[in-house]
Amino acid sequence: MAAPPPSPQVKSVKFTLRDPVPLTLPGPKSGHVIRSNCHVTELNPYSRTVTYISFRNYYSHTLSVKYLPQEKALSQPESWCYCLKNYVLMKSGPHSETGGQDWFNIEINLSDVERLRLILRQPSSNWEQFHISDIQLYCKVYSHSAETDTHSAEIDTCSAETDTHSDSMEIVEKMLEITRRLSENN
Repeated sequence: MAAPPPSPQVKSVKFTLRDPVPLTLPGPKSGHVIRSNCHVTELNPYSRTVTYISFRNYYSHTLSVKYLPQEKALSQPESWCYCLKNYVLMKSGPHSETGGQDWFNIEINLSDVERLRLILRQPSSNWEQFHISDIQLYCKVYSHSAETDTHSAEIDTCSAETDTHSDSMEIVEKMLEITRRLSENN
């Protein structure tokens, strides 16, 4: 059973998900590694706006969320920024079960997002495995005035085209033009 969306005024954002990667450190002997109790999962949302993240915890103590702004993705691909740092999921501490299997809806309010990184930490040796599952992203849906109704069909068309994962510059330019016209009307 999935967590309900944070509010009725949001829509689901599609994304691709990379499997979690456990971070390791070089060990004292050649070829050995030390577990760091930290996992990183990367998400590529198909929308540039992400307002909420929803998920079910499985014994992760803290969550940090970093994002790569779209404007820096090509020119500075390692310019990741924190939008959430060390958010405690297991409120009674890493050794306790409290919050270990709870659902979470967390507001992150991002725009201009190229990618997200979810950094999970579990310092306790009580839990050999930890992760989050059933991840969902949401963005707010804003109602528009009667003046902008004439552009709704164009916006819906653009949204449908981008949902098919097209990277066409023509679609991007069309959406920018619609946005310019909307801002002139307001």
